[in-house]
Amino acid sequence: MRYTIENEYINIEVAEKGAEVKSLILKETGEEYLWPGDEENWCRSSPLLFPIAGRLCSQCFYHKGQPYYLQYHGFARESFYNVDSIEKNKIVFTLTDTPERFEVYPFHFLLEVIYELPEGEKSLHVRWKVYNKSDEVMYFSIGGHPGFMVPHGDLEGCKVAFLNRRGEVLTHKPYIENLLGTEDGFLSDKAVTIPLKEGIVPVVENTDKYDEIVVRDDEIGGLALLDREERCHAKVTSDAPYWAIWRASTPGAKFLCLEPWFGMCDEEGFTGELKDKLAIQQIPVGECWENGYSIQL
Repeated sequence: MRYTIENEYINIEVAEKGAEVKSLILKETGEEYLWPGDEENWCRSSPLLFPIAGRLCSQCFYHKGQPYYLQYHGFARESFYNVDSIEKNKIVFTLTDTPERFEVYPFHFLLEVIYELPEGEKSLHVRWKVYNKSDEVMYFSIGGHPGFMVPHGDLEGCKVAFLNRRGEVLTHKPYIENLLGTEDGFLSDKAVTIPLKEGIVPVVENTDKYDEIVVRDDEIGGLALLDREERCHAKVTSDAPYWAIWRASTPGAKFLCLEPWFGMCDEEGFTGELKDKLAIQQIPVGECWENGYSIQL
């Protein structure tokens, strides 16, 4: 089932499965901004990554010496959510632990996913609230993975601008450090510099070369998708410490993912405890962690 909310500028549809936004339309033009998903290129539109982001070595993590086997990006994107409340321009989904989920992730939790279209804004605000219902510290990662239709279908001319915490292009920045992954999808100990031209990087030549661009930089507070003429198509802003840029390599994949992550895949060869995992988030007993991201058109 899908649910619809709107404001005067934007209409979105959200699926019950994954609490995933499947459509984001600007009313004045009728333009669809999100990839609809297909089996040939990429079946998703904007999946939520939880309680891990990325891949785990040996497809498992350890908690108190016990292995727990969990698929990459976690189970949240495959789960069916409850609708806690719905208004014209706001909807709240909830997901909790179950006996089946507890077998692969040994924490009791409540996850709230809140989508809101503020009045007077061409923006979608996405908020995550993670409540620790366990009797111990809870460890997790979470991330957004929105896939945007490229402007005018022109993937070759597509560019990305790196933004500061105020949403402005980092024009002074000469390069970014791309954290390289291994062939198996883990984080290596290598990085390469990618030159920027006034804060902007062309997409195709770099994603062809590196498959995915992954950046950890405290200056960065967002990414902007630009067309060939460097006009802004959409922005994603967040407090996330990690940012990823990814596209499918199939010929029909006319989309680009701009991904804010509060977490990271395993470092190559990592076999430690979940609490020691790179960029892991934690919540004390009985408390709530809150963050998210926004999309501006």
